[in-house]
Amino acid sequence: MWRASPSYIVRFMVDEAHEKSRAVWDEMAAGWERNRDYLWKTTHHVGEWLVANVQAKEGDAVLDIAGGPGDNGFLAAQRVGPSGKVIETDFAPQMVETARRRAAELGLDNVEARVLDAESMDLADDSVDGIICRWGFMLMLDPQSALNECRRVLKNGGRLTLSVWGGPEKNPWVTVTGMTMKQLGHQSSGDPFGPGGMFSMSDHDSIRSMLTDAGFTDITIEEMPVDWSYGSFAEAWAFMTQVAGAIAALVKELPPDEIEKLRSGLENNVQTFQTDSGITLPGVTINVSASNVNRTQSHTDEFRPADRS
Repeated sequence: MWRASPSYIVRFMVDEAHEKSRAVWDEMAAGWERNRDYLWKTTHHVGEWLVANVQAKEGDAVLDIAGGPGDNGFLAAQRVGPSGKVIETDFAPQMVETARRRAAELGLDNVEARVLDAESMDLADDSVDGIICRWGFMLMLDPQSALNECRRVLKNGGRLTLSVWGGPEKNPWVTVTGMTMKQLGHQSSGDPFGPGGMFSMSDHDSIRSMLTDAGFTDITIEEMPVDWSYGSFAEAWAFMTQVAGAIAALVKELPPDEIEKLRSGLENNVQTFQTDSGITLPGVTINVSASNVNRTQSHTDEFRPADRS
């Protein structure tokens, strides 16, 4: 009698998790497109940091990983100019279509939108001058493989910039929904600190270790506030159910009466974040920049970066 090997079972589970995640983000694409202006208004300072610190110049090729609707990549496209190129990617095909439409609207001829799995990139070695990624690595099941791939496709001297979310104590915009779900007896879809979890890369030392293991050096880490402001709870609810993967996926599966309980419970729990102009849910992102080292050099302790966080 044939029995599946442990490695086969693990591979099947990983593939299934990948497909589930891809399906969720395909579902989210329409909401991200509808809320594009609000997303950029709220997060543009993060994108500007990523693009500035990747240090791209005229004529460079920049890869945007997990780019969603593409705003960060489009900012990079302005910097590299018509002689440069931005490879705008996401592993969810519908997100890529969203970015492709927006690039066409903006007349950006130097943007190529394509589906890409960051953990196994179909790009040549030494093929890009810079890589940016906003809030993608922490959602990957194997971010170390993705970082290894980043170094492989980066040219010598190229830079990587990325953002991941800080810890739960600094991100009530995430934890208030998780707390509400728990109060109502809804199980979390996974460990927020485990692979693919929102807070899986919230520790500075772990980030530094992962980048160093991938061969990066000159690592800098800094935190930046990202506050989500809404004129009313109705606006907050609409955004969360259209854009936020976890709550949007849950709402899709719940019957109407349970959705109303969730909505009511969340409205009650966000009252502590009420302001004169509506509701502001605080957040903190961790911004990281790093460069690769000459590949002819051995990866020894002499290349380990100083702690700059």
